[in-house]
Amino acid sequence: MKKLVFLSILLSSNMAFAVSTDAPIVFKAPEGMVCKGDPNSAEGIYCVSENPPVAVAPEPINSPAPPIGNKPDPKMPQIKRRYEANLKKWQARKLQNYTFTLQRSCFCLPEYTTPMTITVNNGKIVSAVAESLMVEIKDDGSETTPKMVDVSDRAMTVDQLFNEIKQAIDNKAASVNVKYDARWGYPRSIYIDLDTRMADEEIALTSTALKPISGNTIIKPLPVTK
Repeated sequence: MKKLVFLSILLSSNMAFAVSTDAPIVFKAPEGMVCKGDPNSAEGIYCVSENPPVAVAPEPINSPAPPIGNKPDPKMPQIKRRYEANLKKWQARKLQNYTFTLQRSCFCLPEYTTPMTITVNNGKIVSAVAESLMVEIKDDGSETTPKMVDVSDRAMTVDQLFNEIKQAIDNKAASVNVKYDARWGYPRSIYIDLDTRMADEEIALTSTALKPISGNTIIKPLPVTK
């Protein structure tokens, strides 16, 4: 009776071969394969590749670019010295009662950019008003006098303006440009760009017409038009 030998070789898939022979089988492993077993036994031979393929994760599609670090303003040491010198000048004045006009520039609703008249008493805001952008027309076709509306929710004191500058310095903003009043030391104009990679997050403030209020003056909030 003829001897039946099964050879099992694993390449990319399992394959079984039936070989009928009377003589002993001499088996040579194919190039690049490692084989185990006896070709003359019932179990046959099992072969695998010497260098099996390694699974590689596919490249991501539309992967984000590596982040680019934000660079602080190269003049930051000078900016910090000017800030400290003018803050000291302002604090030396010990001005706690005053009025001034503050205007913000931003990519925001128009009513947020109208000039605000701010009154400060003991370092706190007691009044902040601005002209309303709403225009009423009289029966004769003429415009009414603009109403004064309360804007204390977005008003700032001079001390708060200094805080805006300090935060920009501490956060290493990309650009800080401040002009100070020569007499009082308060910021007359502030421009801050926190990050050049971001749009519409710039801060721009202009303060003018600062007037001290005498300690004997009774400070009353400016009237708001009803």
